[in-house]
Amino acid sequence: MDSVMVRPEETDAAEFGKDQGLIHEVIVTGRKVGAGTAFYSALAHSEELFARTVAFVARGGEEVVREVGAYIPLTEAERMAIDILGQSKVLTRAQARGGAEFSLRYSKTVLHACAEENAKEADWRLVYLRGNSLRAERVRVGTNRKQQPCFDPDYVWMMSLAEDGWATQGFEPGYYLLDMNGRFGAAAWTKQGKKIAELGPEFVRAHEAMVTEAALRIFQATGERLLANWWHWGRSLASGGRRVSVGSFDRRGW
Repeated sequence: MDSVMVRPEETDAAEFGKDQGLIHEVIVTGRKVGAGTAFYSALAHSEELFARTVAFVARGGEEVVREVGAYIPLTEAERMAIDILGQSKVLTRAQARGGAEFSLRYSKTVLHACAEENAKEADWRLVYLRGNSLRAERVRVGTNRKQQPCFDPDYVWMMSLAEDGWATQGFEPGYYLLDMNGRFGAAAWTKQGKKIAELGPEFVRAHEAMVTEAALRIFQATGERLLANWWHWGRSLASGGRRVSVGSFDRRGW
C-alpha cells in the first residue's frame, strides 16, 4: 500500500524570529489590560474561541470601541489585587468593559487573607461588575447556544410578569470579592445563612445577579467556565415562594 507523502513548509528563520517578537509584544500588551495565563490557555485550547478572536480582530474590535470607547489601563488598585491574588483571580474594569472607575472597597489585609484561603480550598475573585439584573444580563449575552456565553433558551420562567420583582433587580456597580467555589452545599438555605453569619459580619450571601454577571463576564474575558456543575442559592424569593438559584453553567447556557 502506497503512503501519501507531504513536504513540510520551509521555515524562514528570520520570519520565525519576527513572529516570536510579535508574540512577546502581544503578551506584554495583554498583561497591561488584564490578560493572563488563563486567557492565553483558553485561546490555545479552544479553536472556537480562537476563531472568534481572529474574527473580532479582523473587524477592528468594533464591539469594544462601541461599548468602552477607549483603551482602559489597569488602575493601581487592580495592579495591587493582581499582585496579591494572581492574574486569573481578578476581573478588571477593562475585561468587564466597564465605564466608570470605582474605588476599591477592600484593604490589602483583606486581599491577603483571601489569597491565603485560596491556597486551601476557596476561590476568591475580585471582579468589576456593572450591576446588571438577571434580565439585563440575559439581554446582554443572549440565548444563542452557538455564541457562548449565553442564557439557556429553555430557562424562561424568570421572564414572566410574576418574577418582575426580583428578576429586574440590579445591584450597586463596583468591585466585589466573591468566593466562586461555593460553600455549605449540603445545608438548607436557612442553615446556610446561619453558617455564613458565624463567619463574621463581613461575609454575606452573594446576590444571584452578582454571581451571574461575574461568571458570564469571567467567561467572556478568559474562557473559564465557573459553576459548571452546581447552583448558587441566591437571596431573592421567586413568586412560588422558593429561593432563586442560578448556575449549572454548561454548553446549554446559564
